[in-house]
Amino acid sequence: MNIPEIFNTKKSYFNNIMETNNQSQSYGLVLKEKDVMEILNERESVLQDQGRVELEIGITVKIIEFLCSSPYVDKIHYTEEIIELQEIYYYLKTETNDKIPDNKLLKIIFNLYNNPCNGSLELLKGREADRIINAVRCNESLPETKGGSNQGEF
Repeated sequence: MNIPEIFNTKKSYFNNIMETNNQSQSYGLVLKEKDVMEILNERESVLQDQGRVELEIGITVKIIEFLCSSPYVDKIHYTEEIIELQEIYYYLKTETNDKIPDNKLLKIIFNLYNNPCNGSLELLKGREADRIINAVRCNESLPETKGGSNQGEF
């Protein structure tokens, strides 16, 4: 991040998220300015709630890039699902004491979201989040991060 971006971070974050429309529009999904502001405001809120500081917007961008290619998202719930996946991600980072690297955690979340959750955020933030947290706390293996067209490459 260069010096001017430090003083204009929200605008930079806004622009980075708007740029994801270049990829998502091929799936019929487009974020409007009000959607991006909602995503950014909810991101700030969840970071504050979790006692976290993030200096980059990369996690949110990766969530959007993954979600737009998932067969389980639609135009009506696109923004809400981005917001919920942000919440799940930061919750898991906090509850696992940052023991899972960012990209690995994203792959786990995306794999579980598509299968076995089949796009159910309730299953993901309930049963599957508990499995991830318990696996880390008990030094057990984490859920698989199998590759695939909708798994995201980081």
